[in-house]
Amino acid sequence: MTLGLVLTVGALVKPSPAAVAPGRAEVTGIYRVTRHPLVLGLALVFALHLIPNASSADVAFFGGFVAFALAGAWHQDARKLHTPPPGFAAFHAATQFLPFTRAGALRGLREIPLLVWAIGLALALFARWLHPRGIW
Repeated sequence: MTLGLVLTVGALVKPSPAAVAPGRAEVTGIYRVTRHPLVLGLALVFALHLIPNASSADVAFFGGFVAFALAGAWHQDARKLHTPPPGFAAFHAATQFLPFTRAGALRGLREIPLLVWAIGLALALFARWLHPRGIW
């Protein structure tokens, strides 16, 4: 869960060149891990919820988020390649869709700022604290 939250926080700190307000199209840090850290970070969190929650309602709920994230990220790639912002095609070619599927991903984890790791860990601990209380 922590890694998924770190990916999500990292995407908020360094915007993607595919975002509504595009960031710079450089492949560093979080973008060495995946070109879609926000949605795939959340997809990882929801996918991990499928392990302890195996009822059909839970699978539909959490699995639906995973499917929506993957389909949305794929659609964003297709749309941005069709009408690309400057530098997106090169960014797309240099990054991977799924996390950790290309060489350099571990280097990308080392390039993530310590503050992003701290916030991701704090969010994971906070969520873990809230879960048994039925709040979250």
